Amino acid sequence: QFLPITLTACFLFTTLPLAMAAIPPC
Repeated sequence: QFLPITLTACFLFTTLPLAMAAIPPC
C-alpha cells in the first residue's frame, strides 16, 4: 500500500524535465 503523495511526486519528477524540454522558455 503506497502513498498517493509518493506517486504524484514520482509523476512530477518524471514529467517535469520532459515539459521543460518540450516547452521553450519565453
